Amino acid sequence: MPHALSGIRNMIFHPLGKIYLLAPESAKIRQFALDNKCEFIFEDSLFAKNEKEKIKKHGGWIYQQFLKLAVNKAVEQENYLIIDADTVLMRPQLFIQNPVHQTFDPKESKYIINTNGIHYSERKRFTKKALKSNFSFRQGFVIHHMLFRKQWMAEFKQELEKKHGMNWQDALLKLVEEDTERGLSEYDMYATFVYNRYPDKVKLVAGANLTVHRDKLPGINDLKAAYASSYKSMSFHHFRNVG
Repeated sequence: MPHALSGIRNMIFHPLGKIYLLAPESAKIRQFALDNKCEFIFEDSLFAKNEKEKIKKHGGWIYQQFLKLAVNKAVEQENYLIIDADTVLMRPQLFIQNPVHQTFDPKESKYIINTNGIHYSERKRFTKKALKSNFSFRQGFVIHHMLFRKQWMAEFKQELEKKHGMNWQDALLKLVEEDTERGLSEYDMYATFVYNRYPDKVKLVAGANLTVHRDKLPGINDLKAAYASSYKSMSFHHFRNVG
């Protein structure tokens, strides 16, 4: 977390509002949030008890995606960046860009959506089912961080509810229960929806994220020196080798 937080504060070239730590109940994380001027959000507070139980029975990987889709109601800013806690920004980042004036007025600027160039067919199939659309991108959108907009998130959920005739949580859970390939991807669904509805408001760029096994974390400064010219971020997954 110290590395992730340093990347957020030093590499994002936009005015920052509040920084939230969304996590399970933890005295250690609460203290870290206090010491580093962040706000702690207890993750289970985002759902009613019965909703939480229905989602959690599918495991933590599913639950954390639902949390990202629900956190819009807990943050204050219209534009909010979600970044996974194992991801460190290595180079200066823009997430809203005016191609002419470099200003940040959402009415005139483009929202940057990072891509990873990897096509996971199971994710694309799930997104098509969720949005009830035949369209999908060849690119992937899982770069372990993404800028979201409250208005567009609300519209995305309304689209799910309209297409499936139930609230968005139940719609996605029904698809999760039918899915044997674990294709749910919050980033892929949101990015696909936004690009389809607001193609003139978004710009796709190469995300350039490097996956590094977490045991390499002590050498993070050497990794930055070696890879920052080629990659914009690193994600220290505990289940992956350098790739």
